[in-house]
Amino acid sequence: MYAAQLLGVSAMWAAKLSSATLQWRIERNSGDRLSITSTCSLTIAFIWGPICLLLVALQCPLPAWRHTDEMTCEHGENMQLAVAASNMASDFWLALAPLPLIMSLQMPTTRRIRTMLLLACRLLYKKPKPANISRLLTSSQSA
Repeated sequence: MYAAQLLGVSAMWAAKLSSATLQWRIERNSGDRLSITSTCSLTIAFIWGPICLLLVALQCPLPAWRHTDEMTCEHGENMQLAVAASNMASDFWLALAPLPLIMSLQMPTTRRIRTMLLLACRLLYKKPKPANISRLLTSSQSA
């Protein structure tokens, strides 16, 4: 489970880097300086990954040197909640930040709208489910 969590965070980090570099590349090709939104997107994408990887990697203490059947991890759910919340917030930013940039491109309006919808599709799978949120909150409050 531990390796799956680390690989999952790595895959999300790669997707964030891909979105941020796409926005940077579109803006770079338009000839202007990098805007604050592009700089923020790149910063969010580059910083989110290592922080979340460390949160997942260090969520539980190292096991005892003797073999015991009990494995306690008191803060694991809090770390997962922090990773999930920061993932949703950064995905929200990375989905909406390039929209004004795309609106200013010189291309047909229908193509611009299709491109904006394609980039905003990232928000469709991020819709928080109330059952998952309540489960995370109740498990973190009981710890």
